[in-house]
Amino acid sequence: MDRSKQPIQFPDEEEIPSTEEPWISTNKILIRQIGLLPAVYYSYLLSKRFYFKQQRELIDDGSFHITDKKQSQDLMLGIDKISSLRKNLISLKLISTKRLGIPARLYYKIL
Repeated sequence: MDRSKQPIQFPDEEEIPSTEEPWISTNKILIRQIGLLPAVYYSYLLSKRFYFKQQRELIDDGSFHITDKKQSQDLMLGIDKISSLRKNLISLKLISTKRLGIPARLYYKIL
């Protein structure tokens, strides 16, 4: 199937769950500095932090939890790529992570 000849089908606003934003805005300067995928991933995490803050679901230090599976579904990237991007942003000191709870969950903090 040749997808290039088919028009892009955007969902109607009613089809998008209220907890989801259909767009990820990314800063061009950030893209130039760290690369496209890391910049998009960082912007995604920023948007999730904003959402969890609005929902009052951040923990005391401003961290939030989101599964690799959810990130993979949202970004259309494999779990291994999500892990690689996470490690990259940690090394750039843009985010930190920690495991909390039983069972342990990975929490993200925007630095």
